[in-house]
Amino acid sequence: MIPKPYTLKDLWTGESSSATGSWSISLGPAESKLVKLTEKAVTPENPGNPGNPNNPSNPGNPGTPGNNGNNNNNISGNSGSTAAEGNDTATLVITADMLKVDSGAGKAVVDIKAGTQELQLSSAVLRQLGDHTLEVKSGKLTLQVPASLFQQLLSKLPAGQQEDRTISLKMVPLGSKAKEVVAAVESSSRATVSLKGEIYEFSLSATTKSGATETLSAFDHPVTLSLAAAEGFDPSQGGIYYINENGTLEFLKSDYVNGVLTTKVSHFSKYAVLELNRTFTDVPANHWASSVIRELAAKGYVEGTNEDQFEPRRAVTRAEFTAMLVHSLGLTVAGKVQFTDIATDAWYAEPISIATQAGIVNGRSATRFQPDARITREEITVMLMKAYERNVGKVRPVGSTDILFTDMAQVSSWATASVKDAARLGLVQGQRQGQFVPKGIASRAEAAQVIYNLILK
Repeated sequence: MIPKPYTLKDLWTGESSSATGSWSISLGPAESKLVKLTEKAVTPENPGNPGNPNNPSNPGNPGTPGNNGNNNNNISGNSGSTAAEGNDTATLVITADMLKVDSGAGKAVVDIKAGTQELQLSSAVLRQLGDHTLEVKSGKLTLQVPASLFQQLLSKLPAGQQEDRTISLKMVPLGSKAKEVVAAVESSSRATVSLKGEIYEFSLSATTKSGATETLSAFDHPVTLSLAAAEGFDPSQGGIYYINENGTLEFLKSDYVNGVLTTKVSHFSKYAVLELNRTFTDVPANHWASSVIRELAAKGYVEGTNEDQFEPRRAVTRAEFTAMLVHSLGLTVAGKVQFTDIATDAWYAEPISIATQAGIVNGRSATRFQPDARITREEITVMLMKAYERNVGKVRPVGSTDILFTDMAQVSSWATASVKDAARLGLVQGQRQGQFVPKGIASRAEAAQVIYNLILK
């Protein structure tokens, strides 16, 4: 068999050398390298006949730099990683010396070169990591993986194979495939979508010595993900999104500091920094709630009533506002609904059950919710304050100097405290001449505004 010629490039130093025949990697505890292995093209007419020692294409030529004529070259030097040109991946094997342990911060940091797509952690490295969070810094992304997740992953392996295994953490940019994903997102969101960075697909798995692999699909404790946004990114129109396989999006509330977005994720999949421009024909730029509706729509907190319209002046029903509130708060735990007018197959049955379980909504009586009834401004305010206190905690009692509306006497007794607290916190405003108009019917635009005040203001 004719030995195959290869080019080896050290991605840390940029140095290149040649090799021929089989190759192997040996790891040492004190040094690490990222090596890219590329198979050289061989001319079909003369594939490097080893019988011709003067043929320049002969991969066994003693004059070839870095080969020294060894057709069974062992590539050593404590290399910690390999990369294969064919599948455009770079795998870095983490060694003990690469972990910078910060016991005070409770983490171990590893800095890797941008473009590294997979980290492999051995049993020895995992033992050194201990209870520290693993922080991976690579170019424009940073991951903080709690040590408990590695234990959660290993618990999925057979008891006798948990020790002798390799953990793989992948963070693969989609590259040219990103266009297809963006097209699918635009179709599902009905928005113009701008990619403000790479789309990354993350995964965490463990492989035993026998070749069995387990992947961790949901996390008991969240991973902290930081992605740098491209220049010109507008945080009011986007952020970090989870991209589902069908192209639907889930906006993840993030901190945005110095051009970097940071959020927490409860599972791995595709994530990216995106901007969405979602407009409605009946919400012109000069509408008083235009900017609020655009931002909420971009982040998936509100939807139109059809593809092109939002109907900002239309009255919002009790069921609609309940669904908007549940969705904006990210609530998912459902309870048992006791209301006799809520059919189990109605579109609003689930959000009402979730809101009831969370304690942020009541019926208009003990047995009836009246989902299709138009919601009043004081009802919205009571629900708003329950949601606020669920997230933030109880507010201090309102003193005599707090701002009151001139029509407070018309506010129902069960809503008085909520109206006072919400006004003081800036969550609601009056309509005209210092009046709150508690029995007034709230519009979809007004509902959007109070949702914005609660979660984004």
